[in-house]
Amino acid sequence: MKTLVIFGNAPVLADIAGSLGFSLIQFVPPSEAGDFRYQNAHLVIITDYINNLEFIDILRSVSANSSISGVLSFTEYGLVPAALTAKEFGLRYAPVSAVEISRNKAAMRRLLKAKLGHSIRFSEVANREEARAFLIEVGGEAIAKPTGGVASQGVRAIRSLSELDALADASFPMLMEEIVEGVELSLDFLGTGDELISLGINEEVNGGTTCLNPYVELQHVYPARISPHQRDTAIQFVRETLEAIGLDYGPSHTEVVLTRQGPVLIETHSRFGGDYITELFERSTGCSLLEKYVRWAAGEAVQIDTEPKRAASIKYFAASPGTVKNIQGTLRFRSHANVVRIELPLEKGSTVKPVRSSFDRQGYVLVCAPSNVEAAEIATRIAGTISIETTPSQPD
Repeated sequence: MKTLVIFGNAPVLADIAGSLGFSLIQFVPPSEAGDFRYQNAHLVIITDYINNLEFIDILRSVSANSSISGVLSFTEYGLVPAALTAKEFGLRYAPVSAVEISRNKAAMRRLLKAKLGHSIRFSEVANREEARAFLIEVGGEAIAKPTGGVASQGVRAIRSLSELDALADASFPMLMEEIVEGVELSLDFLGTGDELISLGINEEVNGGTTCLNPYVELQHVYPARISPHQRDTAIQFVRETLEAIGLDYGPSHTEVVLTRQGPVLIETHSRFGGDYITELFERSTGCSLLEKYVRWAAGEAVQIDTEPKRAASIKYFAASPGTVKNIQGTLRFRSHANVVRIELPLEKGSTVKPVRSSFDRQGYVLVCAPSNVEAAEIATRIAGTISIETTPSQPD
């Protein structure tokens, strides 16, 4: 029996690997242990693999009696440990240097500017004075983000010097970038060693004014509602970006904005997209991307059908912050012909937090339809019809 190593709490990935007959060793950080779902793992190890290399010594001991065939991670903080594991045991994964570059947004910007001439203006600012200088340079508006954040945490638009002055000192250092406008897309690839396969293009719709953080994604549409020319342009841009970084081996998820002047990179990762994007891919193409990923990581050759047969969309709810007073409409749509499922883990008395990151979203509706336009419209309409009534929370 082949043994796979998984970093992080990834129940779907673990379930697929276990159902395919693989033996699993799963590493879980202490911060996730409380929410961990014990499934098919033959060995679960709770250790801080994010901040120390103890996991390598553990795996060396394990490998003395059981050879390790592959390593997987679907969580951001498990990517570097997975790359280090692959390097140690000769497994399939992106190079450590490429993963580290992709995790450091400022370093990645510098590399791509030097290699490909990426033109977006950016600056890694250490203090308020440097941030003020950059804000003036780009015309008074910019995006501010942590250099290694996840799930849109800490991402904000700074549209005036007064907004900059309101930032806490703990926000620094941070990365600042000029604001670009256009259609936001995400592209997943798999580099097999023989080829760099474009798996498809997902369209991302941010929450805007409905969220405290306007850059949190509230909808995905697969495949994206773009022209064939825009599709080819985006694929070529991302392919060149991945090759420049060295992320042309293993899975990747890259976000871009398609502006009038062409694609602009937002960020890239050495994993597939979250937010159920792999499920949207499967419901559109009929091909289980995660199963293919598990098999590829274990050393098998894979063939991936990337041709969409229909479309899929997920729309997240955006209730007003406060205490839930009433919910109506969920039962009405559960048997809708296009609805795959509705998840709304709220009840009367639940607290709805302001949406500062993806983790603050309250639930979603996932649908399928013959076309991407129909899927997006149906998901938006159903999510908008379901009523989540809240009363504002009283200040402490």
